[in-house]
Amino acid sequence: MTQARSPRKSKAALPAIATGALLLLAAVSLAFRQKHLIKQLRTQHAQTCARLHELSEQLAASSLRHETATRALSQANTIKDKYLRYYMQRSTFYINKLERHRTHLYKTALSFGQERLLRELRSPTPIEQEYKSFFHEFDRVFLSLYPDFVEKANALLRDGEQMKMPGLNTEFRLLAVIRLGITGNSEIAQFLHISINTVYTYRNRLRNSAKCPPAEFERRIMEIV
Repeated sequence: MTQARSPRKSKAALPAIATGALLLLAAVSLAFRQKHLIKQLRTQHAQTCARLHELSEQLAASSLRHETATRALSQANTIKDKYLRYYMQRSTFYINKLERHRTHLYKTALSFGQERLLRELRSPTPIEQEYKSFFHEFDRVFLSLYPDFVEKANALLRDGEQMKMPGLNTEFRLLAVIRLGITGNSEIAQFLHISINTVYTYRNRLRNSAKCPPAEFERRIMEIV
């Protein structure tokens, strides 16, 4: 027959049981806090990774913008240098041509008299030929710098309004001049050797033929690269 524990021994075991229970409770509480802390750390880690990914994407986008800007600046400098060389050469060419023409007129006056000289001065043919030659050279140089200009300008216009010829006609030459930053009607008229009314008419017709809102058309022309 099993002997019953003495009351003294049971009382002695109570503190040990209570201490064990407290230790177990403390351990469970510590484990819970550690689990909660680990969860917080994991959440913070995920947020940090997401933030780092976002910053990485922003850095990549910034790097791309910088690269694009650098490339655009390099292209702009190339265009500037090419046009500068071209117009320096053309200026020298026309200065020499003016000198030869002056000499020719002087000899004409000496050899054939004033009437023949006045007749040559009144003739518009040499001037028209010079403009024709100038526009031919302008088209060639411009399209060498912007080889896709006609295609991209046509893409901004509605069907039936696009230019079909491979070079530049007067209207697309006007757009080319605008692309180069010459936007005043009087400056364009002087450059293209047409009247200001003609410039005004062409610009309005082109704006109204655009797929985009008319107010945006010329801005998009200036963005063609």
